[in-house]
Parts: sequence; structure tokens; C-alpha cells
Amino acid sequence: MLVKQNRIVAALTEGFLVAMSVTMAWLQRAQTKTIPDRRKRVVVIGAGAGAAMLLRELPRNGYLVVALVDDDPQKAGARIHGVPVAGRVNDLTEVVRKFHPDGDSFCHRRADAPHLRSV
Repeated sequence: MLVKQNRIVAALTEGFLVAMSVTMAWLQRAQTKTIPDRRKRVVVIGAGAGAAMLLRELPRNGYLVVALVDDDPQKAGARIHGVPVAGRVNDLTEVVRKFHPDGDSFCHRRADAPHLRSV
């Protein structure tokens, strides 16, 4: 009689462990599914104080900053708020190829027409 009870307890325990394993695997798989990021990908020209402000504000307004470009050689390779300074303004074509911003999506704090035409 005791052997039967032990077998029943063992079978119930095994069933419980299998059920928990399946549940945990399902939960883990559900968590790894990615939700598409609907924010517009942009490159910011400049990596100074103005860019730092943009890096805080743009995500709140539906933009994802994917890279920065700046002509200051000391900023090359740095990260500002986790976003890489990917090159100089002259490297913009290569940066666009590498980081794939949406369309012609660039931000610059100095947005006067002559400066934007030069970029």
C-alpha cells in the first residue's frame, strides 16, 4: 500500500514538474517576441549639449536616434546617452548606409537654410 502511494506521489510530482517546464518555456518564448518599434529613425548632426537635449526629447515625440555625427575628432567613437558618434558630417553617407534612418531624417540644432544645404 505504501509503495502505491509513493508511486502516485511520484507521478503527480513528475506531472507537476512537466507542466511547470512547459509553462516556463511558453512564458520565455512569449517574452522574446519583439514588438515592432514604430518610432522614426533619425541621425542627429552634432554631438554637443544641444544633441544631448535632443536625445532626451526626441524619443518622447516618436523618434529613435540611431546615430550622431560630429566634426570634433575627440567625440569620434564616443557614446552620448547610449547613442554612438558614428563619424564626421562628411561621413554622413556612410552613416546613413550603416544605421538606416527613415528617409532623409536628420536633426540639427542650427537649422538655418545655408547650413542645411551644406549638409
